[in-house]
Amino acid sequence: MTTLSSIILTLILFFCGASLGSFFCVIVTRSTHSGPASKRSRCDYCHQQLKTRDLFPVIGYLLNKGQCRYCEKSIPKWYFWAELSGGLLFALLALGIWNNLFTHPFFNSPQSFLFVFSLFCFTGVLYLISLFDNAYFWVPKQLIYLLIGISLASISWPITLQTAIEKVLGGIIGGSLVGGQYLITGKKGLGLGDVFISLATGFYLGWQYFLVALISGYSLAVIVNIPKYLTKKRATIRQKIPLAPYFLIGVVMALLMGSSIISLY
Repeated sequence: MTTLSSIILTLILFFCGASLGSFFCVIVTRSTHSGPASKRSRCDYCHQQLKTRDLFPVIGYLLNKGQCRYCEKSIPKWYFWAELSGGLLFALLALGIWNNLFTHPFFNSPQSFLFVFSLFCFTGVLYLISLFDNAYFWVPKQLIYLLIGISLASISWPITLQTAIEKVLGGIIGGSLVGGQYLITGKKGLGLGDVFISLATGFYLGWQYFLVALISGYSLAVIVNIPKYLTKKRATIRQKIPLAPYFLIGVVMALLMGSSIISLY
């Protein structure tokens, strides 16, 4: 694949990811009070039905300067960041695949095309879960079931016995580590959904890559959240943080750098 082709396809996937992020925002915001996601989008303030040019991901927000084009009320910034992060996620996955940056052994297997397909499905669902977790500290159980289903389906592929064992161990270790933290914190530091996300991630990546994802995600969570807690008078270890977004970043980091980190041990 030529450099120009890679750039064009990466931009296309960025747009697809940003569009998916925009749609996911609609799902998240309408999940509690605004009706089905299939209805046309309207401004939350003036209720004017939005046109296609208003809904163009990332660019539409920038062109309108973060405001509704009709009533000039500010649009919540998290819409923009959700669209941008969705685009960057898909673009990063594309660049990693086309430039052979991913180090997971599945990318070198005869069934690598299945892994690529499942990768976009798994990260896409985990991304939607992240948006729910970040907004409400709550995740619909249907999404958890879907994530677990994708991870279990990856075990059913024609893989070696060693890989299957690593995946099963990944699920056991993932569920045990985060499940133990869930119990230690009195079921308040984390949610039960985080335990099942960890379980699914372990099944999908295998135990070695899962540990890289877990350590990477937790490290980032500590770096981001510790300063916030230090400024609170009543900060405790039982305070919740949205863990799913950090799991998502950890998964991508494990796929990109997992082999190099594992080889150090």
